[in-house]
Amino acid sequence: MSYSQTVQGARACLKITTPNGEKTVAWATGVSYNENHEHVPIYVIDSLAAKEYAPVGYSASMSVQAFRIPGMSPKSQGFQEKLQNILTEPELKIVIYDRNLDTPLLVAERVKFLGRSGGVSARGEWTESWEFGVIQMWDESGK
Repeated sequence: MSYSQTVQGARACLKITTPNGEKTVAWATGVSYNENHEHVPIYVIDSLAAKEYAPVGYSASMSVQAFRIPGMSPKSQGFQEKLQNILTEPELKIVIYDRNLDTPLLVAERVKFLGRSGGVSARGEWTESWEFGVIQMWDESGK
């Protein structure tokens, strides 16, 4: 069977693994991510220009946009800890799979839930955005 080479929303599958197991986030409407390598310029005497850029840091984050479904909140699903458990909350794992090839396209490991925001309007759906801090992120090419 022939598949499109591009990945569309219907082809992507979002899964979040908690200590209680893996859950497919079927109500997700979008996922965005950032992976950054921080570099600083190295300046030396007798030169106005930087001699090189040196790596000094790495950061990654993810944001999930989703419909708000009663009984399916991030807290009830185990993605977000209740206030009394924040200091001991476990790390999560987030994977975006290619549904056609059954292979991971993006993996976020050692993830912490950072917060959520949302809203509802008179003629709109209630939507939320969930923010995650990520220690390590990799794609289908490997770590």
